[in-house]
Amino acid sequence: MKTEITKKTTWSAEDRALIQKTVARGTTESEFKLFLYTATKYELDPLIKQVWCVKYGNAPAAIFTGRDGFLHIAHRTGQFNGMETVPNFNEKGELVSATCKVWRKDMDNPFVVTVYRQEYDTHKSNWAKMPITMLQKVAESQALRRAFDISGLYAPEEYNPAETSQSKVIDITTEEPEQKPAPKPKKSTTNYKFLQEMQKLKKQNEEVYYSVLSDAGFKHANEITDRQQQLMVYKTIKADIETIAASTEPEEVPVEPAAKNEVSDEEVAAKLQEVFGGEVERGEK
Repeated sequence: MKTEITKKTTWSAEDRALIQKTVARGTTESEFKLFLYTATKYELDPLIKQVWCVKYGNAPAAIFTGRDGFLHIAHRTGQFNGMETVPNFNEKGELVSATCKVWRKDMDNPFVVTVYRQEYDTHKSNWAKMPITMLQKVAESQALRRAFDISGLYAPEEYNPAETSQSKVIDITTEEPEQKPAPKPKKSTTNYKFLQEMQKLKKQNEEVYYSVLSDAGFKHANEITDRQQQLMVYKTIKADIETIAASTEPEEVPVEPAAKNEVSDEEVAAKLQEVFGGEVERGEK
């Protein structure tokens, strides 16, 4: 279900300098190359802020597009056939989750994604003002990403910088700050639980496993040290594997129950006599 919309695009030296100064501030050379590759692959224009890149402290740069960016990618495929998003509430009227359905013209069934508020709500900024809208954007972004095979791109509503270490965000709207020597990264503690879970996913579908890692800029899972990025990569691999499994799962064929084998009293008595010897008293029917 690979969606190919790639178009060769070249960036002039002037464009590259402007992009790195405005929407990819603070990125390393390899991070900036990955950013331009992602923008080119999905035909998103960083100069009009359809895609941007943010550095959270010493963590690897995160590449973002808005919900409308995912819609832009979906429309360009020519296969987008509609989307429906519904917020879900508990008996107290509190927002609990949001469910999004995305239809493709070349498939009979929609892609369905449900996201839960407790996993994304920061209780700050727009989450405090309009949580329904924010949660719907998360659901729509994930459903579109799954339906149109999009990797390496995330919606800012999905990302919680508070969960990352040294989560100071570089503001892409301000003037370029004075350059200071980058501090030496702290030695991170290996997340063995994450590596164990990733090994399980690798055994399920090795092709998807390495494809998502590659799109995220890694060769192996142990290279991912940022906890938030570990979570995003894990969720993406798991969702892609589940999608493939759901599309290839055979229909269940009802099995007729085996006919009951009636055994007469005489046959039972004969068998008991054979096993235990002697006469066996037969009960009345």
